[in-house]
Amino acid sequence: MVWEIRCGPWSRIQHLNDNAEELEELRQQRRLALREMTDTILELNKLDCHFLLENPWGTDSWEQDELKPIFQLDGVQLRKGSMCNFGLRGKDGLLLRKDTGWCSDLPRVLDAVALPCNGAHQHELCLGGNAKHAQIYTKKLCRAVIDGLKAESSNNVAMSVSASMWRPMTSGLLHEVL
Repeated sequence: MVWEIRCGPWSRIQHLNDNAEELEELRQQRRLALREMTDTILELNKLDCHFLLENPWGTDSWEQDELKPIFQLDGVQLRKGSMCNFGLRGKDGLLLRKDTGWCSDLPRVLDAVALPCNGAHQHELCLGGNAKHAQIYTKKLCRAVIDGLKAESSNNVAMSVSASMWRPMTSGLLHEVL
């Protein structure tokens, strides 16, 4: 499961001039969604299902108590990556850095997406129209997630069963399961 936490209520820049009470009310509403997401991840974890969370690095969302049970799960890591590595560009054609937090229990997926910027290129500022544009995943980022999942899947199959024991599920078995 992949979740993109809504960054609006947690963004430090978007709410610089907001009334503190209104901001807290907005965040309180979004905390319910964080709790529901966390509960779902915890239930899926019991079934050996995995997850990937994404939200801008440095936003207050990563600090919320509602997420703490996720961070306590076995193998969960929070890492920082930069979207410029995946070809994210601004309105003027330059790369957008957009530092991003990635949280998962799949280390190979994190290896694929949590790549910090090497600083070898210019960036546009990730503000205004560029910030809105930065909410879209590039094809290169989507490919990185898929490649990480493939690497994770290959590793898990190799660790859990030998090649002689493994047989793909037939469509008949799939219907029986469903």
